[in-house]
Amino acid sequence: NDESLEPLIAEYNFTSPMKFSIGTAVFLGSKGFISGDVEFVNYSKAKYKSDIGGISFDFDNQVIGQLYTNTVNYRLGGEFRHESFRVRAGYNVLANPYDNAIDLDRTISTWSLGLGFRSNSFFVDVAWLSSQGDSAYLPYSFQDRLGPVVDLNNQTNNLILTVGLTF
Repeated sequence: NDESLEPLIAEYNFTSPMKFSIGTAVFLGSKGFISGDVEFVNYSKAKYKSDIGGISFDFDNQVIGQLYTNTVNYRLGGEFRHESFRVRAGYNVLANPYDNAIDLDRTISTWSLGLGFRSNSFFVDVAWLSSQGDSAYLPYSFQDRLGPVVDLNNQTNNLILTVGLTF
């Protein structure tokens, strides 16, 4: 009987990073609003834990504490209303969650623009989002954990159409 072929069934708990958010909005009467949010996230405090004997996440939690750091994310946006029409714009920054020892800034910034029409019975909205950020990919590594690294400059564009009925 080879125990290495037995499946390992593990139950574990994951504690997500602490997050603190604060935001505000300024309303421009019935003409629209401007809003802003700031979010503090401590990614280094994410933890795995298991109550099953023989399963330890100490090494994983130590690596999480070494690789990740605190970040400040922010969002700024606004909407202008004219009768049944809406125009929106926004900017969002998700800061680099990796410690400065990692030689790659993985900050993601996103711009958005939107147009909408709202009546008493339906609405239609179109939005364009453009995100930019860098990442790296290690296709394979050698025994010394080194290998070629592919530096990627990512840009994603999304066009979103939403149609709805109000009742």
